[in-house]
Amino acid sequence: MRALIAVGMAGLLLSGTPSDAVTQPLPDASRPSAQFDVPRFLQLLAGEFDNFQQVSEQQENKVATPHGRVHTMITPLTAPSIGPHVFLARESQVNAPDIVGRAHLYDIRPAGDAIVLRLLAFADARAVVAALNDPAKAAAPLPVDTARPREGCDVTWRQDGESFIGSMTPGTCRVPSWPTTGKPATVQNAYRLTAAGLAFTETAVDDSGAIVFSQPDHAPFDLRRARIFTCYAALRKDGPEEKFDGMLNVLMHDQGKWVAFRREDGSPTKYAFELSQLRYGQKVPVMKIAVYEEGQQRAVAYSWAETTSKKVGINLRWFQAGCSVRE
Repeated sequence: MRALIAVGMAGLLLSGTPSDAVTQPLPDASRPSAQFDVPRFLQLLAGEFDNFQQVSEQQENKVATPHGRVHTMITPLTAPSIGPHVFLARESQVNAPDIVGRAHLYDIRPAGDAIVLRLLAFADARAVVAALNDPAKAAAPLPVDTARPREGCDVTWRQDGESFIGSMTPGTCRVPSWPTTGKPATVQNAYRLTAAGLAFTETAVDDSGAIVFSQPDHAPFDLRRARIFTCYAALRKDGPEEKFDGMLNVLMHDQGKWVAFRREDGSPTKYAFELSQLRYGQKVPVMKIAVYEEGQQRAVAYSWAETTSKKVGINLRWFQAGCSVRE
């Protein structure tokens, strides 16, 4: 949740269908709801989410004030000192999906017909983020015992049919230093969580009443749930013989994951491949695997598959790539 991770840089909201995800108004999370399905909520909260499709369509439409690229990973964490349902939330830097920008803990606690999500911040947030960005340190234990709640920034979630909606108590979530101004701000977020993904709206207001952040055109950030794939790629070696350098067991996701191809000796090349979910002509959903050359926006070549496909590949003879969903 972007607002939660930054606290606040954003929140999460997603409608049930791709075509209307950024147009429907947010429901009121304070209204009564049916019995809360806690296991389903916990299941849907875990995952990897990205608004690649939203950003791509806005670029295609030459939108004047486009949304930034947001990538979020939310994973269960064993932390009995905090509670039975704890998650680590990692938000990437805006427009840099492979670099963690912020990390927080979510403490999930049932409360009658609702769920209260407490946001916990690490005592040394910069050190935690640095470790998560360092492959040699990423597996080290997190200092969960140093995490403390961000007072006033709890999110109350209620069930709305097959989806879940969440909001903060107005006027209570204070950010000591907003990133763009360095001044205190009050954050208000709204969220929706579904099987399709996460989305959010957020507004931040400074003490003078001036808005310091609001999503472009007040349209929600629309993050789709990513599927994880194991991929390979092969690039023909220079020379007359038909020999290839290969990359095996490359972990990718289908929401715009981009991987630069490196030869077996580790040397870089001018090629990269990407796996993504898009809507062809902004109407027909497809999964695409594409090959790119350094410095070029248009793909050298690509192939399509159904969005539900478990395998996708491309063979140009001089370059090959294939991906299989990780069960």
